[in-house]
Amino acid sequence: MQNFQDLITKIINRLYPRKSQESARIILKQHYLQSPKRYRSLTLEQLAKTPSLERPLTRERARQVLNNFRKRDLPREIELLERSQSLDDSIMKEKRQDLADLTETVTKIVNEVDTFERPIFAWRVQNRLRTSGFISEEVFFPLITELADSLNISCNFYVDSFNGKRLVLDSDVKVSTVTTEIISYASKVATHLGGTCSFEALLGPSIYKTKPQFFTFLPQELTKKYLIDLFSMDSSFMQLQSETYYAFRSKDERVSTILASIFKYYDVPIPQEELTSVIIKSLKHRFLIKSKSEQRDRKIAMLESSGEAIDEFCRRISLLDESTDDKRKPGATLLNSMSCHTASEAVKSQAIMLSRIREANEPLTSKQFARIAHEHVDEQYKSSCFSYPILYLSSGTRKNKLYRPLAFDYGNAQPTVVNVSAEALSARKELESLDFNQDDNITTVTTRRREQYQLRNYLVTNSDLIEIGEDSKACKCLICNRYFPVNLLIAAHVKRRADCTPDEKRDFENIAMLQCGGCDQLFEKGYIVIDDEGTVTRNERYEVSEDLQKKLARVSGNKTDYFVKGNSNRLNYLQHHRKSFA
Repeated sequence: MQNFQDLITKIINRLYPRKSQESARIILKQHYLQSPKRYRSLTLEQLAKTPSLERPLTRERARQVLNNFRKRDLPREIELLERSQSLDDSIMKEKRQDLADLTETVTKIVNEVDTFERPIFAWRVQNRLRTSGFISEEVFFPLITELADSLNISCNFYVDSFNGKRLVLDSDVKVSTVTTEIISYASKVATHLGGTCSFEALLGPSIYKTKPQFFTFLPQELTKKYLIDLFSMDSSFMQLQSETYYAFRSKDERVSTILASIFKYYDVPIPQEELTSVIIKSLKHRFLIKSKSEQRDRKIAMLESSGEAIDEFCRRISLLDESTDDKRKPGATLLNSMSCHTASEAVKSQAIMLSRIREANEPLTSKQFARIAHEHVDEQYKSSCFSYPILYLSSGTRKNKLYRPLAFDYGNAQPTVVNVSAEALSARKELESLDFNQDDNITTVTTRRREQYQLRNYLVTNSDLIEIGEDSKACKCLICNRYFPVNLLIAAHVKRRADCTPDEKRDFENIAMLQCGGCDQLFEKGYIVIDDEGTVTRNERYEVSEDLQKKLARVSGNKTDYFVKGNSNRLNYLQHHRKSFA
């Protein structure tokens, strides 16, 4: 099969040989020879401002050049080629042999693409065509198939764009049917369920009266793969529980409001199971007050099975953080929002009951609880105190319930405070004793290892530690938000150490962050970056394998505690890291 790039270049040069046609030659070559490694296809605006042009053109002029080539000049050449073949005119055929070769090449590619189940993102087709030898690494296949109509080659599919990325669709399917309609539905479902939803639930029977027709097109497993590709275009999309659940960070309003209300009245960590159970109970209430139906029961069942996904979601976006003994405490995101949070009147009524339980210093019986509620709680809020509390737990039968705090906190427990100031001071002195003015080219491995050890020690002493065993502590990786034994963490420079000035190397509080070994490699090699809002994102400039894509999904969308609003040093280092891998 002939090389597409050589053929299209030859044809463009032949059809537009004059000096006055130079701008057309440049735009067409820029378009058809663009690299498949580009994150997005070149726009008309970019084509019109190609640097090699004598002067910038308008986007309408760029559009005109492309249309003239595809709809006028190329079809006219095909007509002449077919006439030469019918007349067996060897001179005319030889003159247009490049066009005959191009037609053969495009036909083979079109026939191969037609074997793919659709819809599918063009990059997946591109990878498979390349690995199977149909195209070279330099060829972008959608640019080949868009010529099919001009060359009189029939297609059962077409390639179109959505938010800058190309999709391969059946000829009778609209782009909106397999994009915006699905995203809107999936977002609505996740919001309805408090922020998270399983793919099984999304692909199963609808929890609404209507459901996008797309879900009947394909087998469930193929649909899920396409959905992950589609949702990944949204920077707030997250995959949870080994790709069995999904979430959008922007849809966490209900869960964050519940947590802010809880930790307004608790200053101690709360057991994870109990905290998750009250979150689910609160989310379920809005469905329980409605008439019984299959859809209502389906929503409740979805929520009841989503506890682990909700907990992972909250930890990854720093609404919650881990504490000792599988407990949870407020994360950085929640702490920031709590400063402006105002509890509802219903929650304030529950706070009255919580204070009475704490005063009793033991669980309250149903009778005791009812008497206190009758005396101290407004009538309109009593039902919330009894039926769906979020500030305390109830157990037992309806008439013999016991009411107790979430954390067995009866008012005597105090937050654990670890005094690390002396240890941190000692670690800093060790760091300050190092020579950061020395040329990196002559710095020994031993010196660098010592610096890494001391820097990690300093960062650890200034971090929240949790007990994981006798004389054993763990600290959080600030990328995946998981806790690891201290000796498995690395002091990862945010701005590459070799690019740092001596003063930046001495900026111990900001120049580095604690990372686990896996996240350190992803960050150091630029597969992940952190945006100006502190969100970990995948670097789309890199092509990745299926296995690496799954690994990246476990951290993409995470909020990092390294980011502190107003800290210009950290922001500058993050921006430098992103630019290094742009």
